[in-house]
Amino acid sequence: MLVRSATFLAVVCFAAGSAEEGSEFGGVAAEGVCTSCAPPSLAEDVGLLQLTTRGPQEKVGSAPCTGLKGDPYASGHHVFCCSGLQQCLGNWLGTGAKSYLCYQTCPGSPAPAPAPGPAPAPAPGPMPVGAHFTVPFFWQNVHWQCSVAARGSSGSCKEKMSQRFVQLAHEAKAQVVTSIELSNGMSQPVDLVALGLKGWKQVNGPCAKGGGGDSAALAFAPGWVVEKSGGGCLRTDYDTRAFAVARVAPPSPVQGCSSLCVLAVHAPHTSIDNGKGIVSSVCGDVVGSCAIAMGDWNTPVDGVGRLWADLIGGAAPHLLF
Repeated sequence: MLVRSATFLAVVCFAAGSAEEGSEFGGVAAEGVCTSCAPPSLAEDVGLLQLTTRGPQEKVGSAPCTGLKGDPYASGHHVFCCSGLQQCLGNWLGTGAKSYLCYQTCPGSPAPAPAPGPAPAPAPGPMPVGAHFTVPFFWQNVHWQCSVAARGSSGSCKEKMSQRFVQLAHEAKAQVVTSIELSNGMSQPVDLVALGLKGWKQVNGPCAKGGGGDSAALAFAPGWVVEKSGGGCLRTDYDTRAFAVARVAPPSPVQGCSSLCVLAVHAPHTSIDNGKGIVSSVCGDVVGSCAIAMGDWNTPVDGVGRLWADLIGGAAPHLLF
């Protein structure tokens, strides 16, 4: 599940994975598009809340494109609108949530002015502040049994799932990834950089609790700058879970945010009573308007706002259905 603060859209998606141990994973973009999700289910921990309109896709020469009234994200990856069409954001499903379809002219917008005569193409330059910048995310919870070869998981489960995590992150072209419970022992996250995310910056959130514990980790692709980071436990009792947090500067501003507060969350089954001070210290003033959190929230959708307030504060995040 990925959610974000008041100025951001959000997506929640889960899927079942590992043959040896149930695994939850998901991929989203910061504009609210799932890039790696399974069909929806009504189970508490398996819910896809991004409903897309499956529209037509065509081919121009050898390159695929999305046709009129088609969903450019229907394939799980972004497929540009065909020539003469543009990507339009609107409430196409009538649910109040916005998504993209391809139209010649976006409904409700004024007719375009006549095209001017040809002009020399401008030289490419840096993306201007406030320009649209899509950020693909990927996260996965392999569950602790896989990491420590317990309750039927084989001794090779952690190695296999570590390799699979890196493979899926590359396939999703993710810029930010989160691993939950993929650890050495119970609380030390595995080294994702050493596993194949070369040049990435990793932020660990170990949560040691007696002989047990929990783990969460973030990693950011080359071009992202980690300005400050932290992590730890979300409770101090038996139900504790881990989180990691980083204040980062993306390669280009995301919806006006030159710095983002990004969190990897493995929420307790009860409530969060620890960690808010760390988040505030790491993220400072960006926590209220430029926060993105992803991971395993262990709650139905209507419980996310409560957990968000316990850890991040401010208004409940927007969810995209």
